[in-house]
Amino acid sequence: MNIADLEQAIVADDIERVVVGALIKHEGCYLILRRSATESFLPGFDEIPSGHVEPNESIMDGLRREVYEETGLKILNILSFCNSFDYKSSSSKKTRQLNFLVQCHKDTIKLNPQEHQAFFWLSPQSSEFAQLKLSPETRKSIVDADSKE
Repeated sequence: MNIADLEQAIVADDIERVVVGALIKHEGCYLILRRSATESFLPGFDEIPSGHVEPNESIMDGLRREVYEETGLKILNILSFCNSFDYKSSSSKKTRQLNFLVQCHKDTIKLNPQEHQAFFWLSPQSSEFAQLKLSPETRKSIVDADSKE
């Protein structure tokens, strides 16, 4: 699916908010972030780097910005669109999260402590991955991306 098709589906489905997520893989492991315990929405939950696309910002620019803001990493390549899922945001907006497999330099991760308290590089086959507090949709996104590799 290309970006134009994704954008058309967002309009057709009356999506109010678009979130982009990055599946960052390095040596068989994916980058997982743990939300700060003080976050108002899903405190302590685990997630992939993600965030909303700003008004008048392209999906790809939003993806690059969010990955950098949440991790300090710069995207080298956007390898593929993986999947999407819909949910109600904390403000009850109809939201669609678009997930992309991306390649980054494995530099030092720089978390914003107001948003995230920890990060992990985990394989979906590991016992640690099984214990994460991921939404079912995010867990499926990671497992599906890994099975396509």
